[in-house]
Amino acid sequence: MARRSKKPAKGERRRHQQLRAAQVETAVVQDTVTTLVCSVGTASRLIEQCLERLDEIQFDQRFARLARDIWRGRAGAAELASAVDDLLAEEDRHANTMGRLALRLKAIGDEAHQHLPPDTVDIGEVRAALFSSDEESVEDSQQVATLDAATHDTLCETTV
Repeated sequence: MARRSKKPAKGERRRHQQLRAAQVETAVVQDTVTTLVCSVGTASRLIEQCLERLDEIQFDQRFARLARDIWRGRAGAAELASAVDDLLAEEDRHANTMGRLALRLKAIGDEAHQHLPPDTVDIGEVRAALFSSDEESVEDSQQVATLDAATHDTLCETTV
């Protein structure tokens, strides 16, 4: 008869999960550093972000157009239809900007391939930027649009 192996204790499983999470985090940090010290790698990663955002915008616009078409012309819904039109216009502007930036980054990546020494990038700074909470990693609050707590709570209440 085959012997059943003993299940690891909860503490042991937790330690194994924490070790695995730390290994994954370290691999992500190392990959990020490798990307950041290469001009083409950095440009390529940023192009990916632009293209992902464009896909998200296109999907969001499908819903917004549907909402606009459903609510346009209905009694008492003029403000909603107007807000949806404004949202679509802003998404168009954002999509155009992302497209232009992706093309600009492609041209930059095609022009010159440069490498920085790996020690140019602080691994601790990369880890903090990727894995810290927003409050810890945001240094210049003027560059990040945030809602005050009351506005955030009000918006969350209306979506529940």
